[in-house]
Amino acid sequence: MLLVWVGCLGQLHAQPLLPAPTACDSLHIRYIVLVGNRITRKHIVLRELGYAEGQVLAASDTGLLFTEGRNRVFNTRLFVAVRQNIIPLEAPQHGCPQPVLVELILKERWYLFPFPILELADRSINEWIYNRGADPSRINYGMRVDAYNLRGRNETLKLIGQLGFTRKLEASYVFPYLSKRLKEGLALEAMYSSNRQAAIRSAGNKQFFQENPGRGPLFERFRAGAEFSLRPQFWLTHRLAAGYGWSALADSIAQQAPDFFLDGKSFQRFFYLRYNFNYDRRDIRQYPLKGFYFDFTAERFGLRPQDDVQFWSTSADLSYFRPLGGRWYGATGFSATASTPMRQPYAQIRILGFSQRFVRGYERYVMESPVNVVVKNTVRYKLFQRTYQLKGMPLHEFSTLPLSLYLKGFVDGGYARNPFPLPDNKRLLNTLLLGTGVGLDIVTYYDYVLRLEYSRNRQGEQGFFIHVAVEL
Repeated sequence: MLLVWVGCLGQLHAQPLLPAPTACDSLHIRYIVLVGNRITRKHIVLRELGYAEGQVLAASDTGLLFTEGRNRVFNTRLFVAVRQNIIPLEAPQHGCPQPVLVELILKERWYLFPFPILELADRSINEWIYNRGADPSRINYGMRVDAYNLRGRNETLKLIGQLGFTRKLEASYVFPYLSKRLKEGLALEAMYSSNRQAAIRSAGNKQFFQENPGRGPLFERFRAGAEFSLRPQFWLTHRLAAGYGWSALADSIAQQAPDFFLDGKSFQRFFYLRYNFNYDRRDIRQYPLKGFYFDFTAERFGLRPQDDVQFWSTSADLSYFRPLGGRWYGATGFSATASTPMRQPYAQIRILGFSQRFVRGYERYVMESPVNVVVKNTVRYKLFQRTYQLKGMPLHEFSTLPLSLYLKGFVDGGYARNPFPLPDNKRLLNTLLLGTGVGLDIVTYYDYVLRLEYSRNRQGEQGFFIHVAVEL
């Protein structure tokens, strides 16, 4: 019996063994058998494979095809480990093709996460430490429930009840598959939040927070919408979203910050429409070492003449990951955002420094700009990779612990254009941003990536920064 191992239990970047040479130049996939999917429906897994029962494949193509299929199953984030075995059946009666059975050995994740919320309200841990003095009052607390793979169909329910710096109620449900074609999906969401403090402007490229002197909230937000998705190919997804939102600012604060909603307004309501195009050919999404990624989004805020917000916004993200030989890996990323008109409410303006759109070395700062660009370049060296089986772990889903360490160096560049900069913010606007540094990435289970970085920017400032789950 031929046993071909093309996956590594719990390891994110296992190198597959190619099928052993045989007299046949083709394989007939007679059966596909799943082992270990106690909850997940079989058709959810088969959707990702790229091959099916009854299909005949050229033997030279099976190594890449089976590797990509394993990675796609792993990227569903339903399993902590995926293995594939190719088992020849009886000898071929008339030469070729060779009939085989493909066995997928799966280890499901833990799908229900009711856990207390204890998180920072600021945009990053670096902002909280450097700019807010690690103020404990800027912490959110409450309860969150994330239920994954409901009904075994990869559906997701999320519920949030939160107090602290930001009070929030939020609910969402994702149906990734609406039909037997397994190509159409739907997501529904609704959210309400309020704050007694809010960033109403920036000074020195740092956000300035104002507290409401009255009893009520200073800033309130509501959003509800639906998103339809179409996935015609494994790597390609179209999304179309529409919804309604409103925001309110305390009257006393609106007079102090007339540009927050523009013209001293204290309330705005609007409908929005968003289209997203996503093409993802990365090997492992949470920490890719090989592949290509492209994402484009176009949004329109204000679908009716009477809507209080009227502007367009587009953004694009492009990343390329490649092995450089041995234990070395390279990554390059480009992102850009543009919106119009140039004069926009402060509450909606795109800000460089949030989410993954930042130049390393400038984590302490924000740059409000209708147009901004970021380029990131990283070289990684794999120091360590191992998978541990925790025999004493009472929960089977947590008993496999993968751990990888990567040493890296990086060079980033960026530019934030704002034709109406405030005098206090001119230092980092309309000028080249440049940051370099070194770091250590720690990759472990349940998609957790911890990045420890030391960087220096063009202005000569340096520091140690922490990031969680940032792609590059």
